[in-house]
Amino acid sequence: MVDSVQNNGTNNTALYTALGAGVGAVGGAAYGKYLTKPYLKDNAPSDQFIRTAHDTLNDSNAAKAGEKAKETAKTALKDKEIDALKGELKANAATYGLAEVKDSEGKVTKDLDKVIEEYVGSESDKAKLAEKMANSADEAAKKAVQDSHVSGQKIGDAIDEITKLADDAKAEDVKAAVKKHAEAFGIKAEDADVDALVGSKKASELKTILEDKLKSTKETVESFFSEGKLKAEADIAEDSKPAFKAVKDAIGKLTNKAALKWGGIAAAVLGVIGLGAGLATKKAPEKAPEEEQHISAQA
Repeated sequence: MVDSVQNNGTNNTALYTALGAGVGAVGGAAYGKYLTKPYLKDNAPSDQFIRTAHDTLNDSNAAKAGEKAKETAKTALKDKEIDALKGELKANAATYGLAEVKDSEGKVTKDLDKVIEEYVGSESDKAKLAEKMANSADEAAKKAVQDSHVSGQKIGDAIDEITKLADDAKAEDVKAAVKKHAEAFGIKAEDADVDALVGSKKASELKTILEDKLKSTKETVESFFSEGKLKAEADIAEDSKPAFKAVKDAIGKLTNKAALKWGGIAAAVLGVIGLGAGLATKKAPEKAPEEEQHISAQA
């Protein structure tokens, strides 16, 4: 009997806790996703939104570059014979993502002819080889765009750190910050490159250099908003719809992140409330019959 009552109390506690956590997670997620609007600040696109959109827009641009390269290759390679396709590979190797292979010391371990030979393999169907080359042109173009891209978060982190420096900050502190965020500035983390960039520039001027890297993204994002609200897709020009979708993807990333954050907080809070409710309803253990008889005998 004692075990039965205690187990019932424990089960109630677990039930209340689980229900509290579950309701909290759902409600908190809804709050974080739909009410807080983490992509806005003072009714305008937030800095974090701009930084996130910088990356989603680049993904869109990479895909667009790949599609264009593929279509160009298809047109150029159409009906060419195998030997002509091989000649195209050698003449424009970079277009198809091909290059000689070098070791860590810069020594050529596989020349371009060998690379092309392996790429073509035993393929004798000109249409299949042309299709393979068109796909390679697609991938090479996308990779080129992605490789030249610096993430919005890295640029944002650099902006945040440079912002902390006053214009009369020590030269060594400014150079240390620039060296730390060399990638965001688009330079190598070498003293000579850092010195060349910094020169006699003030921290505020360096901040402007970084902000300019996000200027195009900011202008694009802002063009899709009106009075703090995202425009309807029907109002977006056809050639801008890929960018519009990229901006919507950025919003999705931020709202989903907010949903996870608020859902977790609410789940924890309501889970504790549920635990309290469970404990409050838990009954005190009943005395076993043998214990009651022993007490009566003593009386």
